[in-house]
Amino acid sequence: MSDVVELRGVKMASASEIVRLEVGSWAGVSMIVGPMPGSSQFRFHNRTLGHVHASWDGVAMADLVFSPEAGAALIAAGRADPHPMIPGLGWVSVQMRTAADAAKVIRLFRENYDRCGGSLHVV
Repeated sequence: MSDVVELRGVKMASASEIVRLEVGSWAGVSMIVGPMPGSSQFRFHNRTLGHVHASWDGVAMADLVFSPEAGAALIAAGRADPHPMIPGLGWVSVQMRTAADAAKVIRLFRENYDRCGGSLHVV
């Protein structure tokens, strides 16, 4: 079962909710319906960053798109797994069960965001 945590004063019941709230709040990011029922896709302007699948039985999945070289490096470093449907094309997957897993996925989304020209400003 995933951790119940509080983020920005809101109690979260799943890692996917944590990711949706955080990544969806970034400047220039839009969150739209994802490719599967219950999933959310994140776009920075016209570029896809990735998507988060709904949590089933306490496990959620995040799929992110990188260049094939960057995706292979993330997999080699143990930071992500090959995407089960389209391996080798830069897409990677990460399972999420806990708030720590969500933080790992947020870091990957942040790398994608920065790569696409995003800029987060801490106030």
